[in-house]
Amino acid sequence: MGNKPQRKWTAVAGAVLLCMAVIFIVFFFGEVSTAKFDSVFLFPTPEYETDWRYYDEAGNAGYEAHQEDGYLVEVEGTVGNAVAAERVMKEPLENAALKFQYLNRQISVYLDGTLLHSDIPGTPEQGVEFLPPDAEFFQKNRDAFKTQYVTLPDDYLGGTLTVVTYFADDIPMVPAYPTMQNDDTVASYPVVDSARPLALSGVFAAAAVLLLVLLVYAVLSGIPDWPVALLAAFFLCAMIGQVYTSTAAYYSIGTNLAGYLVSALYADLLLLFFSCYMRKGFRIAMLCAVAFHAAATILQALDNAWAGEFYEAGNEGWVAFGTLMLFAALCFFEWRAKKPVFAALGKYIAAFGAGYAALLACAFFFAPDSVFAEDVWRPFSSFVSGRAVAFNNIFSICLSIAGLVIIFLDFIRRNISVRTERNMLALKNETVLENMRGMEAYMRRADEQRHEIRHHIAALRILLKNGEEQKAQAYLEELSEAVDASGLRRYTENMLVSAILNGEASKAARSHVEIDAELGVPQELSLSDNDLCSLLYNMLDNAIRACAELPEGRERRIRFKMQKKGNFLVIVCRNPKAETIRTDAEGHIATSKRNAAGHGYGLSVMRKICEKYHSVLLIEIDDEFFTVRTNLRLPD
Repeated sequence: MGNKPQRKWTAVAGAVLLCMAVIFIVFFFGEVSTAKFDSVFLFPTPEYETDWRYYDEAGNAGYEAHQEDGYLVEVEGTVGNAVAAERVMKEPLENAALKFQYLNRQISVYLDGTLLHSDIPGTPEQGVEFLPPDAEFFQKNRDAFKTQYVTLPDDYLGGTLTVVTYFADDIPMVPAYPTMQNDDTVASYPVVDSARPLALSGVFAAAAVLLLVLLVYAVLSGIPDWPVALLAAFFLCAMIGQVYTSTAAYYSIGTNLAGYLVSALYADLLLLFFSCYMRKGFRIAMLCAVAFHAAATILQALDNAWAGEFYEAGNEGWVAFGTLMLFAALCFFEWRAKKPVFAALGKYIAAFGAGYAALLACAFFFAPDSVFAEDVWRPFSSFVSGRAVAFNNIFSICLSIAGLVIIFLDFIRRNISVRTERNMLALKNETVLENMRGMEAYMRRADEQRHEIRHHIAALRILLKNGEEQKAQAYLEELSEAVDASGLRRYTENMLVSAILNGEASKAARSHVEIDAELGVPQELSLSDNDLCSLLYNMLDNAIRACAELPEGRERRIRFKMQKKGNFLVIVCRNPKAETIRTDAEGHIATSKRNAAGHGYGLSVMRKICEKYHSVLLIEIDDEFFTVRTNLRLPD
């Protein structure tokens, strides 16, 4: 009753967060999917042969040095701090312009030997020349990321484009490559190149929305599982990371440190989600590993930015790989401990591994030279060549899918359990309240009999005075039978508490169990009758059942204490402990009934009622006794 406003505002806050997440996703995709200009990408990649030729001031020819995955590392074979990159322009584009983005570099751009742009003052208008770079520029603008637009003449097709790039000291010799673009037409390359990451980010966005819906529904149902918020955050950040790495986002948003860190660290949220279900020591170990990975990634990105390199330069993914391997080891130990989440996770990962092995076999036997085979094999080929990023990504995707399935199935199971619990609890409460109404009537009749006792005493005096002892004896026996027939006891002035105790005492007597009650409860309590009924019924019912299972010779006595102290209601129930206390896989006390379905909810019900009245349910177990106690705060 006192907790309803809190639950109401929690639900409202969850609904607002859900709406904000949906709006954010819609606008985010709307922004990155809007092409701001058409473009032709002229950076040399394995997919695009751009036919660049390189030479230095002395005429030495340079050549491209590539990584194992085919991407350019630097131009080698040249001398000095400047290199010219030259190619013939063959790409038709109306109203074309060249866009350069570079850091710690200066450029001069020529078309057929005619200067179009130069960062160095005094560059001649005709003829490609190497000039001394502006040292003062490098000193003042070392960390300035520069974007330069150079307009091409209408007759640029067939012309020779020359870009002379000047480098600061200790900077890799990677020329400033342009992108051809205009403001009128729709980009082709960014859309094609972005199709896969944008589609994957759409899947991640849908998963995030689904988890947020489940979380809000769980909060409204009173069974929130807050680690789900971490999994939802992972999918949201994964969505941002996939979009950030797409070409469409590069052209509409650009590159920045925050975007790179989100794309590099979002998998850590997944590990934190699973660590919430680990033992405390393992959870601390994972938290430390994730913190180390985050710190290493941030420091490396800042160092790269300071050195004028790409944020991701040097990030081969080995720190993240080590974090994942630690996580896998801890999951193995939790699986051995039969933790439910990790038992399910082990099955799903085994299924994913078998499926991936099947894909590898299909690619190897049926299409070994296809793009499909290259994509399937890439996590392992890049791993062998010294980069673990692709392997980490596929492992994280498998973990995320497994986490989503586990949460969804657990949500269904918990929802069914809660509905079953509430239905059973409603039946129990209805039965108890019905018994209470009947007992109240009996107890009122007993009170009436007590008020009439003086009349009976007066009649007995008359009989004894007249010497009619036999009639007096018969009268006493009749009166005694009438009193005993009620079988009721007034434990306290509170009719509901007395009714519950009378019903439980009758049940206990059938199992040869005694209840010693010490009560100090006023006639009226500000607790809900339904809550009080559920709490006492479950507490005493569990104690009676435990005593009934005791072997012969053990004392079957329940000590029950209930007193109002100030604004609190103190309740203590102690019963002899059975030889063993059954627990489930998570260490919680389990039902001892053969048919566990539909049973075992008593402690859960009592805990929720205690939380509602700002208290906890304390359970104490020693060699002899099982004690349950709570201290409920009574509403005003």
